[in-house]
Amino acid sequence: MLTTIFNSLLLHLHTRSQLAAVWVTTSSSPSPYEVLNDSLRKYDALRLKYIRAYIDCNKGTEQGRRDIETLLSWTMTSNQDLAGFYIASALLRGGDPGKHAKQSRLTSDGFIAKVKHACSSAMTEMILRDLAVWKRKNGIDNDEKKKLMVYFKLAYRLHLNLNASSKEVAEYVSKKNRSLAEVEAFCKCYLSIQSGYRISSINLSGMDSNALYSILEGALAKGKQMMQEAKVKASKKKDKTALPPSRKETQPSMAEIEKQS
Repeated sequence: MLTTIFNSLLLHLHTRSQLAAVWVTTSSSPSPYEVLNDSLRKYDALRLKYIRAYIDCNKGTEQGRRDIETLLSWTMTSNQDLAGFYIASALLRGGDPGKHAKQSRLTSDGFIAKVKHACSSAMTEMILRDLAVWKRKNGIDNDEKKKLMVYFKLAYRLHLNLNASSKEVAEYVSKKNRSLAEVEAFCKCYLSIQSGYRISSINLSGMDSNALYSILEGALAKGKQMMQEAKVKASKKKDKTALPPSRKETQPSMAEIEKQS
């Protein structure tokens, strides 16, 4: 009798569409892993809140910008958080993703990635704010030209911290149809310098990826050239400050020779 009922049930299931339901049973108390993960997320959220407050308090002054840049350099050399490591490893479909300082910020996530994003966003906000002020003026003076050069070098370093090629960045911006703050600051500083210190008002949102790629490549070449020139200049300055040894140090006097003999 039971066999007949079972066979008829199988026949019914094979001949008609069916709905499936899944029941998941969990224990009344969370596992140690869940407790640890929940505690870690709360801790990261709390310290990220205070770090962002610190950044917001410092992005109004030049000294504050330098303090934020110092915080970013500390973050780049710190150990990666577990959440960020798991995400980076998952994107590689397993394996060690390596140091977070070399991972692409276009896809990274986690506590360290959010701190880097907060620092970078604050500094690019300062750059874009001053560019907007200068744009409303008829021209910029010599001090502002020097500051623009400083901003370009800073934007160059921030762009390099994205750890992505020009093609990857251009395709990312084109696909998302919105500009990255680091890319916008970098391109605007570059185009302003190239146009004879006339502040650029270019809008990168919706720009063709090939056009943006060309701008980025030109800006990177300009930034690399300026960094090399600054390095050579610093090396020459260091050589000038190093005093050559005096004759008295290189050649002993006759009195010293007689004394030694």
